[in-house]
Amino acid sequence: MRENVCNPSNSSINTPCNSSFYPNSEVNALYIPQNHYSAFEDDQKQKDEEYICSFVSTKGKRKFNKNHSPLKIFQARNYLIEIKSLKNELEKESELLDVNSGDFDEKWKTLLVKQNKINDLLSRFNENVLNSLKTKLQKRKKKRNWHKKRQEELKIGKKEREDSIKAKHTLIDKILSEKSKEVESMKRKEALTRQADTVLHEVRRKKYEARKMLNLLLALLKLRELRSKQEIAQGGYCSQQVTETFNGVIKHFQELWTKQSERYNLEEKGLRVMLEESEIPQVKIPAFQNILNQWEQAFFGSPTTDKNCRYLTQADYDADSLIFIR
Repeated sequence: MRENVCNPSNSSINTPCNSSFYPNSEVNALYIPQNHYSAFEDDQKQKDEEYICSFVSTKGKRKFNKNHSPLKIFQARNYLIEIKSLKNELEKESELLDVNSGDFDEKWKTLLVKQNKINDLLSRFNENVLNSLKTKLQKRKKKRNWHKKRQEELKIGKKEREDSIKAKHTLIDKILSEKSKEVESMKRKEALTRQADTVLHEVRRKKYEARKMLNLLLALLKLRELRSKQEIAQGGYCSQQVTETFNGVIKHFQELWTKQSERYNLEEKGLRVMLEESEIPQVKIPAFQNILNQWEQAFFGSPTTDKNCRYLTQADYDADSLIFIR
């Protein structure tokens, strides 16, 4: 259709270059409106015709080639598999081909058909197709390498996250174990402290009993001495041997209870040291409260000692005062 458009060499079609394009006919009068060209002069009309002829002669004819769809990788793969299969069949059948056999011509035609099919398939792999396939394969290779690299990165990232989570769990277990040990240690210390308090209370009780017994023995000794003096003053008789025996027995008991009291003192001292060591962490609380009181005094001043303070705040403690104020 484009070959005949405004071609000066084609006399069968009226163009602006042909003198018969503008006859005095009704059709051409309809094609080119008279009212349009009536405003132009003849030289302008001639220039338009020359421009159209020059444009058509410059462009010339064009040939449009039918664009074939590019060969895809899976199609090329199928073609190659088919070519290989046909080649193997040709090799096997050519080995079994016998010239003297009766069906030689038929077999030969079959081989030619397969050979032509192979040639037809090979003809599709021209240089442009091969270059296109190479480009596609390179792109696919790059894409697969990128996906492989991406999978490796994801795998490494997943392993790092798992290792991080595992390390955190290990750290948490370690901290929990340490805290559990601290709690158990505190419980043991509390149990030992309670036990030490119980033992200390028992030691103090025994120490008190020992002191009580020593005082009782001393009182008995003084009472014996007073009665002896009273008996002698009344003219009675007091055996010196009985007095010495009594004093010896009292002295013996005093020595026993004195040793027992000293042992109780040592036990009490050891228990006090153990309790003081267990109460060392608790000393921080009064110290902190003391520091807090100092800062509070520095910011707000010392607590008021005004006698009127009670009067001003009596409504906070007395309901009658509150009602009276209201």
